[in-house]
Amino acid sequence: MSGKGVCCRSCTVLVKVPLSLLTVILLGSLVHRKSALAAGFPAPSFAAGRTFDVGMGVLSMVVGDFNGDGKPDLAVGQWVVLGNGDGTFQAAVNYGAGVGPRPVAVGDLNGDGKPDLAVADEAGVSVLLGKGDGTFQAPVSSGLGTFPRSVAVGDFDGDGRLDLAVATTSNSTNKVSVLLGRRDGTFHAAANYGAGTNPCSVAVGDFNGDGKPDLAVANLGLFGGNYTEGSVSVLLGNGDGTFQPAVNYTPGGNPSYVVAGDFNADGKLDLAVAAYSTNNVSLLLGRGDGTFLAAANFRTASNPSFLVVGDFNGDGKPDLATVNYSGVLVLLSKGDGSFQNAVSYGVGQGLDSLAVGDFNSDGKPDLAVAYAEGDAPSQYSKSYGRVAVLLGEGDGTFQAPFNYRAGAQPQSVVVGDFNGDGKPDVVMANESSAQVSVLLGTGDGALGIAVQYGTGTNAVSVAVGDFNGDGKPDLAVANHGEPLSPRPAASVSVLLGNGDGTFQTALNYLAGTQPSSVSVGDFNGDGKPDLVVADVGSWDWNRGTYTNGSVLLFLGRGNGTFQAPVSYGTGTIPVSVVVSDFNGDGRPDLAVADEYFTKVTVLLGKGDGTFFQTTVNSDGGNGPYPVSLAAGDFNGDGEADLAVANLYSADCSVLLGRGDGTFQPAVSVPRPASRWQAYSTLEPVLNPWPWATSTAMASRICWWRSFGAFQCC
Repeated sequence: MSGKGVCCRSCTVLVKVPLSLLTVILLGSLVHRKSALAAGFPAPSFAAGRTFDVGMGVLSMVVGDFNGDGKPDLAVGQWVVLGNGDGTFQAAVNYGAGVGPRPVAVGDLNGDGKPDLAVADEAGVSVLLGKGDGTFQAPVSSGLGTFPRSVAVGDFDGDGRLDLAVATTSNSTNKVSVLLGRRDGTFHAAANYGAGTNPCSVAVGDFNGDGKPDLAVANLGLFGGNYTEGSVSVLLGNGDGTFQPAVNYTPGGNPSYVVAGDFNADGKLDLAVAAYSTNNVSLLLGRGDGTFLAAANFRTASNPSFLVVGDFNGDGKPDLATVNYSGVLVLLSKGDGSFQNAVSYGVGQGLDSLAVGDFNSDGKPDLAVAYAEGDAPSQYSKSYGRVAVLLGEGDGTFQAPFNYRAGAQPQSVVVGDFNGDGKPDVVMANESSAQVSVLLGTGDGALGIAVQYGTGTNAVSVAVGDFNGDGKPDLAVANHGEPLSPRPAASVSVLLGNGDGTFQTALNYLAGTQPSSVSVGDFNGDGKPDLVVADVGSWDWNRGTYTNGSVLLFLGRGNGTFQAPVSYGTGTIPVSVVVSDFNGDGRPDLAVADEYFTKVTVLLGKGDGTFFQTTVNSDGGNGPYPVSLAAGDFNGDGEADLAVANLYSADCSVLLGRGDGTFQPAVSVPRPASRWQAYSTLEPVLNPWPWATSTAMASRICWWRSFGAFQCC
């Protein structure tokens, strides 16, 4: 493990689906994310791994069949990657789910028979209801408090509806929050239960054999001058959605992850714990009455931080795999509660999470590892988020990983067929390198080597459209420039596509002071795509004044060029813009989030490139600073609605559209105010390395398949 911190995120899902169909994915950009799985899998030998980029900040993942084709797919935080069934995957699709999404869990949360996702972000849990075709509805968030570390799914009150258990930690509280499900994908208010210091991973299982799900929580403890040894908390379920007070076990060191499994074949669930500081995997054998024997320790390499369970060598005994900073370690089970010596597989630097699944449909369990390039926290801001796939040989060994890389600090991703071969390709905007990366798809789930094209300074948003009418997709990139004076000019870059996967040199247009978001639409009805850009404005450090932002409209000429922008004032800091038809007149409208004021500005299109303007409250009175928008039909009435991510209140507001361009009052789930960055890719962590900062960043992804339990963090 590197100096990234050691607290993990975890999610556990109890689902009634075949073992081969369970999959878990997670992605994000925070300091600590790990994912693990408790499951049985075929023999443990793995083929050369394949690595896929999924953006910065990968933290956890789950496995599931999201499009009903019988092939395991991945959910990596807010990203969904559909599997081809041959060990490769389609391009990742990003569903905005809170800010800084981390742990993820999968389950049918609204009872429609389609798998849904629950994703923990910096202050709550976002639910993405699945449509059954591999796509998901826009996320709806519940604020919980500061830094949810892990999320697990189970039916805790026996009503047949899936509930959530979330491990949450802050400077003042350490708890497990239980949210009982309403069957429609929403949840009752959380009930909180005490845990140990710094809870970071949750597992679900019936530890006392009464048929009621219980909880096990790994508590990391504290590092540094206030060092506190960690623990494992066991909370027995009463079957009515409530839990008994936690009983704590001290396996030694600082537990960073916990999984459940029957490791000595006595029919009673045991607990396996990654002991970060003592370089062990600790095994607590269950007595079957909800209590556990003292821990037996098995040596690993330094700082194990994540665990998954699988039968990697096909002997019917559950084995373990863990990760440390630079490798994957496999511990084959002897079936009596002990394990063979760990065997290490080198993958890369900065490994964070791990998952198990049969990704190439050969009946042998494979491993997926999430990690970031760079070997020090100071490098993470320019690191590449990756997922490595190690195909299993079925004998407990694995093939070497394959790796794909994008540019530095990817901020936005789009999918399209840029070379006309009918296979999805991926383009990412890379802030630090001022480039877009083009990765052509091979059609078997793999991506080619990234090719870089220059843009303006600090590329942060990318959109696709045919701007010159040649039938070939082109790119538009918002570049926010350098926020300090003197600063390079903020711009929008237009890269015309050649139709073979390559692009022409960017043509740059001046775009206000600091553009942050770009979208495409035909706003004047001439059949030519136009561009709309949210410009957040800028601060003049010399004069001590702030220049308000605006929305800029670039009307397209149809030949790949654009007219000079027309500016629409929408408030002080317009940070996000979306396009939809909010009044049902067939003309595209705009919704703009103003980060400074608690409002969303709606500009109804006249169809001639001009707009009417209205303003709506975005947070229901619960806290300022909306920072991101999503448009969709969230209640199924055929009218466009809005979802707003609020920074300081760290929740999500939903504004249901009336179909006439107006909206019902915002509905949000309030939570205690917090000034921490609700949508940042940074997160404070406890870190034993003196050279590491509290804002270190890391990217990770983990996937795994289980006996009906998913865990990731």
